[in-house]
Amino acid sequence: MNQPFKRVEKNTFEILASSLRELRNLERFHLSTNIQSDEAYEVDFIWNFIHLRDLDMWMHMTRLPEHSRFPPNLASISLRECRMEEDPLPILEKLLHLQSVELSYSAFVGRKMVCSKGGFPQLRELILMVLKELEEWVIEEGSMPCLRTLHIEVCDKLKEIPEGLKYIISLKELEISGMDKEWNEKLESGGESYYKVQHIPSVQFN
Repeated sequence: MNQPFKRVEKNTFEILASSLRELRNLERFHLSTNIQSDEAYEVDFIWNFIHLRDLDMWMHMTRLPEHSRFPPNLASISLRECRMEEDPLPILEKLLHLQSVELSYSAFVGRKMVCSKGGFPQLRELILMVLKELEEWVIEEGSMPCLRTLHIEVCDKLKEIPEGLKYIISLKELEISGMDKEWNEKLESGGESYYKVQHIPSVQFN
C-alpha cells in the first residue's frame, strides 16, 4: 500500500499521525510539512508501519527516533530540510536493511558526521547534497562494505573526501557536483587525495 505525498501544517500533524497509525501495511510513505516553519516535529509514529520500505520526509525534526523505533525492513530513506543538529548516521547505520540513504537540503546542520565500523552493512547508495555546514566526514574501516554509488553535491564547507573511502572497495561510482575547483583537483590523478579514490572505476565531476 502506498501513501500519497502530503503537505501538512503543525496544527494538523498530530491528527494525521494518529490516523496513520492504523495503516500498518504501508510500504512507501512521503511526507512534507511547511518547511518555512521553525516548528519541529516528532516522527516516532513511523514505527507502526512495520512493512514500510521507502520513507521520504521533508520536515524540520528535533531528532531521529532510536534505530529500534524504525520499521524493521526499511530499505530507503530520504531526509530533507530536517535541520537536525545531531549526526543522524549513528542511528541510520544500525538499520540493517537500508540500501539507499539521501541527506539533502540542510537535513543535517552540524559540522561532523561519522560512519562507524560495521555500520550500514547493506547500503548501496549514499547521497549527500546541500549540507552547507558539514566540515568533516569520517568513514571508519569496515563501514558501508556494499556501497556502490556515492554522490556529493554542494557541501561547501567539507574540507576533504574521507580518508576511509579508500577502504570501500565495492564502490563503483563517485559523482561530485558543485564543489570548488581546488577540492576537485585533489581527487584527480596526481592530486594529494587521489589515493583515496583511485580504486573507483568511475569518478565524475560536474
